Amino acid sequence: MGKSQSTFYRILEIFTSFLLLNSLWLIFCLPLFTIFSSTAAMIGVTRKWLTKEIDFGVIKPFLQLFKENMKQGIIVQMLWIGMAIVLTVNFIIVFQNEFVGKEIIFSLTAFLSMIFMLMSIYLLPLMVHYHLSLKDLLKNSLFLSIGSLGTTFLCLGSLVAIIALTYIFPFAILISGSLTSIIVYQLCHKTFEKHKSHLNNKTA
Repeated sequence: MGKSQSTFYRILEIFTSFLLLNSLWLIFCLPLFTIFSSTAAMIGVTRKWLTKEIDFGVIKPFLQLFKENMKQGIIVQMLWIGMAIVLTVNFIIVFQNEFVGKEIIFSLTAFLSMIFMLMSIYLLPLMVHYHLSLKDLLKNSLFLSIGSLGTTFLCLGSLVAIIALTYIFPFAILISGSLTSIIVYQLCHKTFEKHKSHLNNKTA
């Protein structure tokens, strides 16, 4: 087999792995209450790819990681939905009513919403990289969201770029989830290594 043909088959293998991982992620998100668990499993698979634990395998590691992260993923998702509802209700109340201290409440809600959004970037990568209690997961997400703003905004920028790419080229939706996963985890992994003395927990 020629070198060019070998390269072609390698590229095809990688694309197929991204496509299969993206499909599994979407399927396992269908119950809705498993969205975080499914996303954690997808990130976990891309983590194994990047750390060379597996060579673009998909189905077996995804199912294993989904099972491992099922319970904590559901708990974190319910917590995150609850927090999103509280913040949304606060905004509605502020916009629809006039009261003393309205500007202060609005500013506080906006600040907490920003922290909530930034923490969301690290939640699932931390879940699959470390064995963390819920308390430590939230604490470390908060620490990294503020302490590594460069990485945080790179992750946000990557997410926006892939959304824009998918809008321009709709077929990109076939791998957009898994592509986002590997880019975000790669950025987060470098941050984890940089701050591992502060995170001080066993890796998964």
